[in-house]
Amino acid sequence: MSADPEATQEFFRHGCFYSGDVGHLTEDGLLVITGREKTALNIGGDIISPEIVEEMLASFPGVEDAGVVAVPNELGINELHALVVAKPTVMPQALRNHCAARLAPSCVPVHYKPVAAIPRGAQGKIERQRWKNMPSPC
Repeated sequence: MSADPEATQEFFRHGCFYSGDVGHLTEDGLLVITGREKTALNIGGDIISPEIVEEMLASFPGVEDAGVVAVPNELGINELHALVVAKPTVMPQALRNHCAARLAPSCVPVHYKPVAAIPRGAQGKIERQRWKNMPSPC
């Protein structure tokens, strides 16, 4: 018997452990983990996986690393902002076009901030709460 039944219920459902991982099965039965439920971002009512957007940004030539966060605009509605470690020749509009051609509209960042490095913890996970304090590269 668990000392904390509510916590146990959060991680065990129908007799199975629920990890909070988000993913899909390929046609040949391969399980692909694309992110974590807890990292999901609410953008204008759409729940998106930041990892998918980060992968798309990082696939653009000249981009070394990327991270995205939800930031409320002046109306209090979350918008997607991207931190990008890239060569100086990478232009925000080119990144926006790259994402817009491949992702749903709610997954396309509206702001792009060049940074020297993405803030990551010891495990390599993006520390999204630190993004505002990131200086632009010299």
